[in-house]
Amino acid sequence: MKNIRVLILSLCMMLALCLFAFAASAADVVYVKDGGNGNGSSADAAFGDLADAMAALKNGGTIVLAGDCSVEKSANFDSAAKAFTAPATNGTVIITSSDNGKNTGARLIFPDAARFFCTGNTTFENITFYNANNKTLVMAGRFFELTFGKGVVMSNIEVHVVGGMEHTNAIVSVPDDDYSKDAHLTLLSGKYAEVTGLGRNTGKAAGGRADYSGTAYITIGGDATVDKVFGAFRWGSKTQTSGNVNITLDGGAVTNFVTGCGSEKITYTCDVTITLTENFLPGNYITAVTPGWSTANVWHGITGGPAYGKDYVNYGTATLDLSRAQNVKDGWLEKCVNLDSFDTVIPFDPSKVPEDSGSQETESKFKATRSYAEQFTDVTTAHWFHPYVKTAYEYALANGTSASKFSPDDKFTVAQALTAAANIHTAYTGNTVRAAAAGEAWYTPYVEYCVENGIIYANQFSDLNKNISRGDMAIVFANILPDEEYEAVRSGKLPDVGAALPSYVSIMRLYNAGIVGGDAGTGNFRPNDEISRAEACVIFTRIAAPEFRQK
Repeated sequence: MKNIRVLILSLCMMLALCLFAFAASAADVVYVKDGGNGNGSSADAAFGDLADAMAALKNGGTIVLAGDCSVEKSANFDSAAKAFTAPATNGTVIITSSDNGKNTGARLIFPDAARFFCTGNTTFENITFYNANNKTLVMAGRFFELTFGKGVVMSNIEVHVVGGMEHTNAIVSVPDDDYSKDAHLTLLSGKYAEVTGLGRNTGKAAGGRADYSGTAYITIGGDATVDKVFGAFRWGSKTQTSGNVNITLDGGAVTNFVTGCGSEKITYTCDVTITLTENFLPGNYITAVTPGWSTANVWHGITGGPAYGKDYVNYGTATLDLSRAQNVKDGWLEKCVNLDSFDTVIPFDPSKVPEDSGSQETESKFKATRSYAEQFTDVTTAHWFHPYVKTAYEYALANGTSASKFSPDDKFTVAQALTAAANIHTAYTGNTVRAAAAGEAWYTPYVEYCVENGIIYANQFSDLNKNISRGDMAIVFANILPDEEYEAVRSGKLPDVGAALPSYVSIMRLYNAGIVGGDAGTGNFRPNDEISRAEACVIFTRIAAPEFRQK
């Protein structure tokens, strides 16, 4: 009888363990953070290893970073190759720092010169990639769908992305893989040094060459910024390819070049299509084109052929599809596109543009809630900033420094800027900001709100009491509202805002939307200068009241 009871107890325990394991594997949301030792069921019971979190989502789901998560600490990290290989999954795994609409501020931390190999469809959104030493990271999709959605931030790290294979130099041989697969890359936010379609470093891999025959699909949109785009290969001298390339430029920014094939000195047989959509903004793409990147006859811009010159050609066809490119005008094509490298150019066709892509009149989320009675003696109709301060005050987006003073020339601190950003966001969304607790700095709830709602990432600013620069102000205020509230109304450039500037994308987003501009005469934006309270009101007003925006 005793043996039967022991047997029954053992069976019950085994059943409980099986049910627990099933629950973990069947979960659609799990949590992970450094130091976690739980089953991933909550932030307090988080996994301690990213690989364990991914393994728990065999059929796909969401991984929430409950705290900073170091890839190097994973059991799946190969320290010799400096590579993390994700566990295989059947569905899409989303990795994020957003938990029920609130951003935890946690970061995905990578070691120097790291590589991240996907083994299933993977999406990153509302998350910060971080490296302590500003070193490189290569994200390899390995022919799975690799997506960088909204809210991806690259902090102190240089990111390279490849849709197919990344072969580590002299460490990993060309793997026995299916090179006929398609590669899918979608980038809607974040900053990238290079994006490559099918393969990277195949020219340096041990073990010979691989034959590629799949198609690389690359989509760049939103506010993603890329330095260089290689449609097929970067460093691919040992590759053979009859694969194809489809690049869709749906917004975002590419600041150096887009090449339909690749950079290596090989001959291609790729059918290439580069499509510019109705969201494509010429001002964000390669506005200073000068031939001569690394070799003579190289075009710094959009080209259907290889990045190297006439000695290395593409024997496939190259098509430039402009049928939806409603913003391309004023000679931009001739300046920034190597039209001779395309066999076919499909002209703009208004019927191809979706009906909802144009500007539409919508009811503003912002309302005037009080009147300005000329109470500020330092803001009169004689001052250029009078209409902006007046409107910002009436919309409750700015207050005076006293009952009778606005102090328009005083500077804005980081804390004040984040408070203003939170107030604009709450006015738009109807959310609220909690009151400061006893002993807490007055601005703490506003900073916390900005992190939770993805306006900034945790620790983005080391000193909240210092004056904020005009460039940092742009970074904050280009990230408050939904994309449609920043609809472009013009294109162009600012003389002192170059692609290498960390605030480049944010400034250009606000500039294209008519929210900021350059100084009269010089046209300079002065990104490193501190911003005055009067200048800040220009941003507030043009965000809340579109009739003030420049065109």
